[in-house]
Amino acid sequence: MGLRAGLARFGRKPQVREEARETGPLRMLENSAHEGGGFLGRVSISDLRPEFGNALTGLSPGEVSPPVRIGSEYFLFAVLTEADTNWVILEEAGLRAAQQGLDDEAFGNFETALELAEEFGPQDYRLARSLANLGELHRVRGNASEAASLFRRSLPILEELAAEQEGFRVDLAQSLNSLGLVLYSQEQYAAAEPLYQRAMAIREEIRGPEHPEVAIALNNLAELYFAENRYAEAGPLYEL
Repeated sequence: MGLRAGLARFGRKPQVREEARETGPLRMLENSAHEGGGFLGRVSISDLRPEFGNALTGLSPGEVSPPVRIGSEYFLFAVLTEADTNWVILEEAGLRAAQQGLDDEAFGNFETALELAEEFGPQDYRLARSLANLGELHRVRGNASEAASLFRRSLPILEELAAEQEGFRVDLAQSLNSLGLVLYSQEQYAAAEPLYQRAMAIREEIRGPEHPEVAIALNNLAELYFAENRYAEAGPLYEL
């Protein structure tokens, strides 16, 4: 049958296992996606290179391997539970369908993933992620009320997670910004402003002032000021 495994690739960061322990294997895999990490599906240890197979040997579902160094890079493996596997498959299918404009399929996958995530517990990261992904699809498709409701459900979970584990602050900033965008689209500018400001502050602290995510947050805030005819405040933000 093989193992349901994920690979995380973290470049030159030897502290990766400690970070993975903080946020859990699924968040670890998401963090590593831009470096070639992600869900591998069901794999057989015999099909892997020996150092990877050795790292996976003896791991139980939900556990993360020690870092494996190959040249100058570090890799981690995680063995996923059956429930995690099903959730990941649904979320990834929803993202692919959304990118392809297959709305019915995307909504169906995200809604089923959310139903599964509800079983993980009211403060679980997977629930917050499912709420945010479904909320983002509703937002992009113009369903503002549905989107706002989902983001408002995700935020308390992310607030608690971020207070305990630094790695979740990026998710918190994203949901704050997304809810701000929804409220902005409804011309609820006073409600959107503090969400934009907080999302920007978190991103600037984590990413640094020159990061593209900070520039996006600044632009969102400038657009809001412009919509409220606060031109003196909007102008300098456009110039940053």
